[in-house]
Parts: sequence; C-alpha cells; structure tokens
Amino acid sequence: MSKAEKFIQDCTRNNCWLIKNEALEAVEIAREEAIKEVCEWIKNNIYTYVWYEFTHHEKGIETDELIVEDLKKHLEGKK
Repeated sequence: MSKAEKFIQDCTRNNCWLIKNEALEAVEIAREEAIKEVCEWIKNNIYTYVWYEFTHHEKGIETDELIVEDLKKHLEGKK
C-alpha cells in the first residue's frame, strides 16, 4: 500500500469522506511518491540510454521516446 493510500485509509477510518485539506494532502503524498519513483528509475537506468544513444545515434532511433515509453511501462507495473 502506498503512503497516499494509507493516508486515505487512515482519514476515512471513521467516515467515508475526505475533507478538502485531506484530499489535497493525499494528492501531494502521491506526487512526492511518484517523483521519488521516477528519480530512482532514472538513476538505475540512465546509463542504459546513454549507451543506447551513443551506439544507435546514426540509426535514427529517438532515445527520449524509448525512455518515456520504458518509464511509462515501469510506472504502470509492466516492467
């Protein structure tokens, strides 16, 4: 369970509604988790794409498109 999900669960333990400030805090927690996950993924994968760019530059393959697609797959849990 993510920190945002845990926060929502804790806030709705006694009732089924989030107040505005709680909802905004849950969104901020989720944003911080996403940023942390993206930074970690980049840190662990950047050299793969630097190498790919260096070795495939002349072939017309866009490295930034590969990074975006692979990162999206990772965040969606497909990788």
